[in-house]
Amino acid sequence: ANGWQPVDCGMSARETKLLFSEPRVPVGAWISPHLPALSRSVESVDGLAKLMKELHGPQAGLGKSLEAAIIGQERNFFGSLLPFVQKLACEAPKLFPDGVAVLQRQRDGTRRLSSRQIASLLACAFFSLLSKVDSVIEKCPELDFAYVFDRCKTQTQYLLHYFQRLEEADAAGEFPERFVDFHRRVVAEEEKKRKFSNDALLKSNAPLRDFKAHSKGEIQDSKGAIHADFANEWIGGGALMGGCVQEEILFMIRPECLASMLFCEVMAPNESIIITGAERFSSYSGYGHTFTWKGDYRDPTPLDSHKRLRTVIVAFDALVATSSNQYKMENMQREIIKAYAALSFPRSCFESHAEKGYAFKAFATGNWGCGAFRGHIPLKAMLQWISASEAGKDIVYYDYGDAGARGLAEVTRKLLEAEKTVGWLWRELVSYYVEVGMRGDLFSYLIEGLDPQQREKNLAEARAQGTCGRTHLESEAVTKSILEGLSAKMNARSRGRGDTTTT
Repeated sequence: ANGWQPVDCGMSARETKLLFSEPRVPVGAWISPHLPALSRSVESVDGLAKLMKELHGPQAGLGKSLEAAIIGQERNFFGSLLPFVQKLACEAPKLFPDGVAVLQRQRDGTRRLSSRQIASLLACAFFSLLSKVDSVIEKCPELDFAYVFDRCKTQTQYLLHYFQRLEEADAAGEFPERFVDFHRRVVAEEEKKRKFSNDALLKSNAPLRDFKAHSKGEIQDSKGAIHADFANEWIGGGALMGGCVQEEILFMIRPECLASMLFCEVMAPNESIIITGAERFSSYSGYGHTFTWKGDYRDPTPLDSHKRLRTVIVAFDALVATSSNQYKMENMQREIIKAYAALSFPRSCFESHAEKGYAFKAFATGNWGCGAFRGHIPLKAMLQWISASEAGKDIVYYDYGDAGARGLAEVTRKLLEAEKTVGWLWRELVSYYVEVGMRGDLFSYLIEGLDPQQREKNLAEARAQGTCGRTHLESEAVTKSILEGLSAKMNARSRGRGDTTTT
């Protein structure tokens, strides 16, 4: 296997030719010079430190977190675990004779790797052998465990557990024979204009899809659903830099996702990355500073006919928000397109098995971009709803008990009962910023929209009190003439406030 399988991935002759013409990460060329050093026996902490110096020079050493994890486990670590990791790293030149083709920006494509190929790449990252300064991967994140092994005790536990599980399976002759797909989905300019211009959204008759809101549970609980990865535009985010939030946790409990950091270029606003088949190896608890390894996890997910676990993870990055820039029309459109890219992937990314509960008709998501990126939970929930509805997916929403999501279950229930469409919801989101100026509750505003007379009464009271965003706006804000001018008014309002768009 060499990192791609044109027949299994359904690639045409033209696509196969393009694959060979794409930039490739020369894994074999990078690893081959180090094979003699990697093949030698290492029997102590001092010996491992010496190996790292041989690989990287006298300034290199053994990370403090890795050294701490070894203490008390020397017999197992040097007797079986480390030799296994060394063996995996030494296999890289044979496993990747042609390297790994980069998943470039603005080009749809799929890379299929076997579980052994991924393990080999992560073994190379164990020894920091993939952190090369190379123009081929300058737009990709770095796959290197050096920082984790030096400063991150918890993440070191996750990575060592991954290798321990594989070593035990290999010793028993049961190394997993699976594949993981990495797909870049690009929403083309023509599709963006056709489906997501202001006019197209206003005219959309797509019904709002089913929406189930949960204050308890988590995304991983949704069997047979598409799982959201609240990603950084550089996939993996801070997973290998001590990060402990949603994406970083996901990549620790499913370490095979980390392989994407070697060959996936930074995502553009109209792109997402879909990972199919990544196994979960660990249990966890906590979030942020309380993130903790909680032991082994045996993933019960069955394989599909392509020997991929029936797990689909979609990585999509949100805008970094300010107090008001997220309500600008172009930024709301950007978020809709981004989430749509995550949900409108080709059928080759999954294999439905509805009889066993793996239909992938629902999107398990939550407060996307609402932590460090400061997004407004009600808005981001509605924008994801629009995207999912356009992509034909239901939503299973986990708010993790955040007070900012209070009222979500009620508003989605009422909008579904009223059989509202994407066009109606988009119009309401646009007019909310202009009419109310973010001074009122979005969910209340949407519910008021089901009763135009009550809406006008509330707006009149707000104008009288000086708390309405636009005192001259008439109750006919939903008419065609005003809708045509909403974009210009919003932009004028933003210029007056000095808003800037942050990406």
